[in-house]
Amino acid sequence: MKKYTFFLLVIGMFTSCSKENNSSNECETKLTFKYDSLSGECKNCDGEIGFNVFNLDQIRTTKNAECMKFPEMHLVFILDTMNIEDFGEYDYNEIKEYNFKGANLNSTGLYFNSLIKCDFEGTKMAKMDAGYAVINGKIDNYTEFLEGCPIESDSINCLK
Repeated sequence: MKKYTFFLLVIGMFTSCSKENNSSNECETKLTFKYDSLSGECKNCDGEIGFNVFNLDQIRTTKNAECMKFPEMHLVFILDTMNIEDFGEYDYNEIKEYNFKGANLNSTGLYFNSLIKCDFEGTKMAKMDAGYAVINGKIDNYTEFLEGCPIESDSINCLK
């Protein structure tokens, strides 16, 4: 009986240490900013405000651009264009179900393409250049949207 008690005690200590190490390392290993819907800011686990590093490969594989500051670019290129048969930059492509929470899209352009069912909570896109484009998705009180886009409580459905 003493062997089993000792064995369980050792396992309990190991599990406890593993949990402590995981929680303390989470902040150190994640240089990640998440959108905070209460403040409308992107914060890391230490409460610092900032943006995630723009990572096109990550966006293409996960559809997650949360809290990223985009460079000057056409948004259609967040699609994995190499895997789209007969891709055309101005071919009414659908950028569908992407997470743009807290992202800054002000330096981007969207022409002859669509953003469909995307999450734009806290997104800055008031200065985004758009033409012959559809912008559709979820917004919040912190979203900075394009002038002239109709807003319905928590969504945007815009044809520019």
